[in-house]
Amino acid sequence: MKVRVLRRHIKLGKPNSSLRCPIALAIKETLHQKVIVDLATITVIKTRNKTGDTTLHFYPLPKEASQFVEHFDYKATRHLCKPFTFETKPKR
Repeated sequence: MKVRVLRRHIKLGKPNSSLRCPIALAIKETLHQKVIVDLATITVIKTRNKTGDTTLHFYPLPKEASQFVEHFDYKATRHLCKPFTFETKPKR
């Protein structure tokens, strides 16, 4: 999965929020699914409309993205957060 975190995601993101951080917002915008981001993992929650069944898909959060989250969550280093792109593959 290729993730592009843009300036608007950073502006709209909420510090210390696994559901509304800039990375989660960027993924939601692309996949239209619920997303949870922590320092190690991206969890995409896919719901099937017809059955309502949900499946969880886990992706490792690359080091650069984890550092971004740490900087974004801490007010003193938030200014270091710039748009960036990263790729990750599902955990097996």
